[in-house]
Amino acid sequence: MKFEFELQPVLDHRAALERQQQVLVAKARAARDAVEAKVRALQAELIADRAAQREVAAGDGSGRVAVESVRLAASASMHAMVKLQRAALELAGAQQRLAAAQTKLLAARVARMGVDVLKQRRRVRWVREQDRRENAALDDLNTMRAARADEHTQGGRPGGPAGEV
Repeated sequence: MKFEFELQPVLDHRAALERQQQVLVAKARAARDAVEAKVRALQAELIADRAAQREVAAGDGSGRVAVESVRLAASASMHAMVKLQRAALELAGAQQRLAAAQTKLLAARVARMGVDVLKQRRRVRWVREQDRRENAALDDLNTMRAARADEHTQGGRPGGPAGEV
């Protein structure tokens, strides 16, 4: 006889939900990683723009400063700063979406594990019941065997060897 868990469809469904949440967490993590890479690239761009701005502000060595170049470099630096701020907001949103997905994954995992623990408990109970039934059947067989052995040793007479009843 084979153990059959009557809630197996529920367990299968909850496992499928957990797998779906794992996929969503992986996608959210990949999106967050992409935004983090974007932020790092924009930070590097901002650092380079500021270095270029310092060079332009230093002048050409003769003390002259090209005001138009300084203005353009400052504008580029401000534009890079705005892009970086937007990316930082995007990163915060990606991190929030990842945290929400992880929370849902945890809830799905707990729900699946609850049914899984129930399955394990019922399986243990089923095994115990099978062992109990098997032992009871063996006891019955041994009892019948002992009764037959008594009949043969008593010569088929009830009540014992002296014929007592």
